[in-house]
Amino acid sequence: VLFEAAGGLIMPLFGAPGDEDFVRLGVLCIRIFSISYLFIWAEICLRVFLTALESAGRAFILSMARTVVFPLAALWACTSLFGLEGVWISSSVSAFLSAVLGVHFARSLWKSVNARNHEDQISAQPGKEA
Repeated sequence: VLFEAAGGLIMPLFGAPGDEDFVRLGVLCIRIFSISYLFIWAEICLRVFLTALESAGRAFILSMARTVVFPLAALWACTSLFGLEGVWISSSVSAFLSAVLGVHFARSLWKSVNARNHEDQISAQPGKEA
């Protein structure tokens, strides 16, 4: 929200005085790139969740997807579609794809943990066999 609201105030600090083209391009870049932060926090939280539940393999896959696979694929696709603006859009696309993968991993892990707990409860009942 800060970057969206104050982009026009931040960019002149980095350019030559009166360089309106630089400020315009910089504000556009900040606005596009700042969207990625909405998805990055979700991916980080989900990766920590996976690690905490001893699913290091899934956390590693998510980390590699976030830092290598998705950025390269998104950069190629977005620059092909949007040109120079695609460079900045690719970060948001990459972060979104990482968050989606993280949600998928967390849901599948959650389901398997719940199924295991359900089986443990059934086998713990007297007179019941698993």
